[in-house]
Amino acid sequence: RIPTLDEVKTQSHPYLDAYTDNMGVIQRIESLSSYGFKPPSITLMSDWDVINQICLILPHLLPMNMLHVKSHQDESIPKHKLNLPAQLNVDADTLAGSHQSLHSDYVCSSIPQF
Repeated sequence: RIPTLDEVKTQSHPYLDAYTDNMGVIQRIESLSSYGFKPPSITLMSDWDVINQICLILPHLLPMNMLHVKSHQDESIPKHKLNLPAQLNVDADTLAGSHQSLHSDYVCSSIPQF
């Protein structure tokens, strides 16, 4: 049987570890989460739409530790010697590179296209 979310939340240390190699993302999420009233100018923040969505769903998830993992560690240490978060970061970078190669013809514009 799979425990319900309420059952999991009442366990002694229920939490998730979320890793990113972008410390700026962690800082922006922490900063945005601390706002009560959000001034309209905050929507000009880099990646506002993504950061805002993360902040909106966080209260509905298990408690989460937002952790930084150093990027490109595999350039100086063999991947199999890295800890799991660093290995997963290497895999994520590889997948991101593959995606960019497959979709290199996509034109990114800051001007909305309808």
